[in-house]
Amino acid sequence: MNSQTSIELKELTDRIEVIERKLDLILLKLDGIEVIERKLNLILLKLDGSVIKNCDKMGTHIDFVNSVYTTVKVPLNYISNKIQKIINPSGLHHELPLIQNYNGNEVENV
Repeated sequence: MNSQTSIELKELTDRIEVIERKLDLILLKLDGIEVIERKLNLILLKLDGSVIKNCDKMGTHIDFVNSVYTTVKVPLNYISNKIQKIINPSGLHHELPLIQNYNGNEVENV
């Protein structure tokens, strides 16, 4: 083998080593991506399962509380006004506040 061929062989060997190191780095990054993908899938499973189900339950509960409040607001205002007249005959009149009702995607005054 002559010296030119030897130099070319050495350069090719060096390039192959660089390529192998880069491939090793790529494989390590792919392993990291696979770990992230597994974690993301686990998060999506939890979101689709319990979190969304619990949010729906909470929305139902909020709607229930709002409907009860709407039902008892007028009688409570009446009682509150009568008591206020007894305690402070010349005082200001106070109404129970309006609340926001979450109904699907709409927010409306009750």
